[in-house]
Amino acid sequence: MSPAAGLRTDDRKGRSIAPQPKVLVLTNRSWDKIVSAGTILDLEDAMTRVARTEVLALPPSNRRARLQALRSGRRITPSSPASSRYDMCLLAIFQADQIRALKYVRDLRRVCKRVVVYLFDAWVSDSAIIRRHRNLWGTCDSLFVSFPSAVEPYSRWLDCPVAYLPQAIEPRRFNPTRLERPIDVLSLGRRVTAVHRALVEAAERLDLWYHFSEARAPRAIDLRESQLLAGQLCRSAKIQICWPIELTHASEEKRLRFSERDGSPITARWFEAAACASVVMGAAPRTAELSTLFPYEGFVRELDPSAPELVRARVLEALADDGDREERQLLARYVMREHSWEARCRAMLSSL
Repeated sequence: MSPAAGLRTDDRKGRSIAPQPKVLVLTNRSWDKIVSAGTILDLEDAMTRVARTEVLALPPSNRRARLQALRSGRRITPSSPASSRYDMCLLAIFQADQIRALKYVRDLRRVCKRVVVYLFDAWVSDSAIIRRHRNLWGTCDSLFVSFPSAVEPYSRWLDCPVAYLPQAIEPRRFNPTRLERPIDVLSLGRRVTAVHRALVEAAERLDLWYHFSEARAPRAIDLRESQLLAGQLCRSAKIQICWPIELTHASEEKRLRFSERDGSPITARWFEAAACASVVMGAAPRTAELSTLFPYEGFVRELDPSAPELVRARVLEALADDGDREERQLLARYVMREHSWEARCRAMLSSL
């Protein structure tokens, strides 16, 4: 008897198993080189490992490219998928207005059974952006948001199902058992100015290696190499400084649309620090999700931004006290197992 329709046969055991779904991954990696976009690259790469995948490079569609097209009188040319049928199309974006990328895929609805969007910065203040791009959002069959506070408002604004799916990491980039850690303190991304200045002063006085971001929203020469470098820095650090968005958004108000209604979102930075088994210092996000995602009470050691004079003492204390290494390594293994981008991709595929 022949296998059932739509199944393939495993010759070694004679059993019929369902084929992997075929996924069209839309990507801006050829032109969107902002360093934080490396996280999107990780998600896209993970999908290529868990499904039959074709990656479609999209044309530049940022504001600069659109203005250039207007000035030149030339329209942005859409990209054409290589195949005629996909079970799913995946678009991962940071901001809600980046949904315009769907405009630049020929025959999207004809070739893709379902269109799935993963939205990183799902701000609850983005209702006007959703309305402005209502037609494009209308092509979305499922939306996954990385902020739990966004599920309810986005469910009201859109006709498709909306689900919370936390951000994640590429586990192979991290090593929680590494003993040699030349970087004393690492601070990537968000910073609290008073604490940062205290750390700079302490590093100069005590000859510590304090490695920190020098630019806001920097651009990478190569995104994949940038992600590799970030992983090397993380696994080389004894202490990593992390801050929740609500403490740092004031200095980034021109770029972020954060409001109190967004709660205290947990971004990939927290997963990166946890996966290295570094001591994490700063301030813990004020959300119940923290203990669910990171089940270790001592995960974050607090630094008080209002008392920068105590920062040096707290950091020196952490450098000298490695008593909870086993607990941090257990947490790291948990994070690497449960919070990988491959696990997130499987969750998205399970919705088909």
